[in-house]
Amino acid sequence: MNKRIWIMALVAGLFTGAANATIYDCKMVPQGRNQDLIAPTITITINDSNNRVLVTDELIRKYSVRQVLGELSIDNAKRVTLKWELTGVRDRRGHNLGRMMYRATILKANNRISVTALPSESYLDISGGGGGNTSRSARGKCVLRK
Repeated sequence: MNKRIWIMALVAGLFTGAANATIYDCKMVPQGRNQDLIAPTITITINDSNNRVLVTDELIRKYSVRQVLGELSIDNAKRVTLKWELTGVRDRRGHNLGRMMYRATILKANNRISVTALPSESYLDISGGGGGNTSRSARGKCVLRK
């Protein structure tokens, strides 16, 4: 079975019957060099019954399938924090960054989001970025759909 078809079937199975999902449609504020590693719009879907997370944005659609599974780290009265990974991402100069690790925090009081993207250690080793700041971050605002 084709890997993409298998992944899409798995994702669909995790969200089958998930009428109770919290969906955040987020618009990020463009910030210089961050534009190539953090998408301008991000959609985060959290299945309320099992806390499964799906993330989709234009980078995910470009380098993967339509969406990736995320992991819910924190969900309390103040905020929701989640993380996900994406492989095969390239920077604007075409360098393969390997695996990118993303973390997003949404403040529930005002639906503000902050996203941080960090390249894998293998990229840091070959780029000589061990001591510098290689992470990217952006902020934005989400619209909550229930």
